[in-house]
Amino acid sequence: MPDFIRGQRWINDARLETGLGSVVATDRRTVTLIFHAAEETLTYASKNAPLTRVRFARGDHITGNDETSLKIESVKSGMPAEPATGALAGP
Repeated sequence: MPDFIRGQRWINDARLETGLGSVVATDRRTVTLIFHAAEETLTYASKNAPLTRVRFARGDHITGNDETSLKIESVKSGMPAEPATGALAGP
């Protein structure tokens, strides 16, 4: 069972259309994520959650549903949620 930590990013393998989710709550048995693109908040059993962790690296390019493109400039490693910062990518 993975360690779920508030702020981590995950993808729902069973429902890819929900987009990228962020952990908003967790306890011993469940994890709750918000999927902004789908405007949904979903709770899963931690043991059987159909989720894959997403980790960004410096230099990664990310495209949002609205076709906005971002380039990751830094990732704070060593932190549980590994926050990343980015900038709008040019054409």
